[in-house]
Amino acid sequence: MKRMNLRKTPKTAILLATMTAFVLNAPYAAAQMAHKSDARPAAMSSNMDGQMGQMQERMKTMQGQMDAIHKATDPKARQALMQI
Repeated sequence: MKRMNLRKTPKTAILLATMTAFVLNAPYAAAQMAHKSDARPAAMSSNMDGQMGQMQERMKTMQGQMDAIHKATDPKARQALMQI
């Protein structure tokens, strides 16, 4: 039976270094993921909820404007709608 040649080639060394890096960083990455939670301070939560409502209203307004622009057949009317 022939013995395997265990000389390290550059590819083997790179592969070994990469695998070692992944193995050593896995617990750190898991700890970071566990640390991030959806719990937000109450003041921040209510403020963000208000901003989200404003953004949704603005988005609906913009969608309505885009619909009006697409329905306009006259180029001048379309240009006027884009200037609003």
